[in-house]
Amino acid sequence: MTDTKHPKSFPFVIEHRQEERRGDGSFRPAAHLVLMPALRTCGLWAQLPPEDLHTLVLVFTFLAPNGWCRPTLLELAEAMRVSQAKARARVERLAGREWQGVPLLTHLPRPDGMDAYAPGRSLVAREEAPPPVQAQAIPPPTAGREAVVAHSRARYAKTREEVEAQIGAMMGWAPPDFAGEDPAVAEGKRRAFKAMTDAGMPKEQALDLLARFDLGDVEKQLAWLPSRGAKNPARFLAAAIEGGYDAPLALRRQSGQGEAKQEETGQGEKGQDEAEAAETPFTS
Repeated sequence: MTDTKHPKSFPFVIEHRQEERRGDGSFRPAAHLVLMPALRTCGLWAQLPPEDLHTLVLVFTFLAPNGWCRPTLLELAEAMRVSQAKARARVERLAGREWQGVPLLTHLPRPDGMDAYAPGRSLVAREEAPPPVQAQAIPPPTAGREAVVAHSRARYAKTREEVEAQIGAMMGWAPPDFAGEDPAVAEGKRRAFKAMTDAGMPKEQALDLLARFDLGDVEKQLAWLPSRGAKNPARFLAAAIEGGYDAPLALRRQSGQGEAKQEETGQGEKGQDEAEAAETPFTS
């Protein structure tokens, strides 16, 4: 503070502040005007006519971030919405009034004619405001490993079916759409096609069988295939669909169909046909 008197004895105090402090020690300067109780108790408020008080307060509104308050006559005239002549009359009237032996306004003539006016020294004290306390950032709570993994999987992971479908589309392995079919039938054929090709059957053979045979018959043979014990599942499956094979003997025994001896004899004959058919390669 440059003034010898205590700041509280002045009607106005200009606080110089350091805002947006950075780690390298730099900051953005700022200045704030503080109206002190002395404006009321020192008698200045009561002694000044309303128009002069209005003009004095208006001058302080031009306070710059560096703490200077030096509005030009043109700026004051525009703020008052009067001509420069009327504005000059008002500010000169304040400049002619003294407070504690000092004019309320100081005229600052300039060679370019842009005269300015500054508040008198008896009105204003200056002081440095303490720098703002840097708040310490509170680190956010961290989740455990399990929570992080679960969140990552839920957000980014895909199911096996989605991944297989994506890879199939990229590599040209995706099942056909079976356009023109009933939606339920098309979905069933897509599942059957995948099961047939997963068993090792060529795509062309699987599509041919699905085109020539009823979907229910194909699904039935697919369901029975694990119980066949075939050495070559793809060939056996094709022969079973072509020949309309019965259920495997083990499944028929479980369902109690016929006499066990008749089943063994019939299945033995049928199994021979199936085994022979399973070794026959597909031809389109």
